[in-house]
Amino acid sequence: MVSDKVIPPGGEGKVQIRFKTKNKHGKSSQKITVTSNDPTQPSLNLEVQAELEVYFDVSPRRLYFGRVKPGERITKTLTFTGKEIGSIRIRDIKIENRDALNYVQWKLHDDRTGETGIYTMDITLDPGKIKPGRFTENLIIVTDSKVVPDLTFNISGEILGPISATPPRIYFGNYEPGQSMARSVKIESSSGRPFRILSATINHDSLKASISDSSPKTVHMLEVVLDPDIKQDRFRAELIVKTDLAEHPEIEIPINGYKQRERTHTRTSEGGVGTMKSSADQSRADQTL
Repeated sequence: MVSDKVIPPGGEGKVQIRFKTKNKHGKSSQKITVTSNDPTQPSLNLEVQAELEVYFDVSPRRLYFGRVKPGERITKTLTFTGKEIGSIRIRDIKIENRDALNYVQWKLHDDRTGETGIYTMDITLDPGKIKPGRFTENLIIVTDSKVVPDLTFNISGEILGPISATPPRIYFGNYEPGQSMARSVKIESSSGRPFRILSATINHDSLKASISDSSPKTVHMLEVVLDPDIKQDRFRAELIVKTDLAEHPEIEIPINGYKQRERTHTRTSEGGVGTMKSSADQSRADQTL
């Protein structure tokens, strides 16, 4: 916020800067650009720096359980840190999604002695009580601190079903017209039970899926091919794999990609003007001298 939008010759103005420190700690900086109609200096760059003290925090802020097999209970530990770690008290722990209480449990371990010691929290995931797929939950720690009355952190992961796909998402990245591209995906039994793939289809005309062998086994490899004549700049699709497993008859795998945009640069050299077009995978130059 500026004090005055018009500053007379020889005058001065003030810029009020509000520095948001939530979820930040240690050395932090913020850059600000002030623009004006000054012909000699139309813009002025300001940088605000601060050393932020941590009164109470948790590490890690994002707890990732990874890909969890059915029946595989996993426990991960969070560690509390900060200047107030010796005196702070946790009054309550809440979870935004109350249904998550069916598969997420926690336990505090207070091994502090005076101003020192360790304060930790175990988070246990019970995959048997949540349906297969990705999940993310926010937990809120309520404290008696006036400086940090509450603290929010995130837990996430993916619960595998009887079969799983690796990678869980097929990404073609940057593709160019006329460029043939293929991606492989592994369909695997999480329980070790052999199964057959009945079909593999994609809801997009420019993508085709093929199966190397449909006989019963625990691991199947599929290949997804992108048509080099695709016209779209970007696409989203689903690979739908059907199996003979009654408990997991179908699995859907997202697919996406987008066309590589050409960037044109004009440069001047002795003798004339040249134009260069470049992409992420190759460069082509057409220059007139």
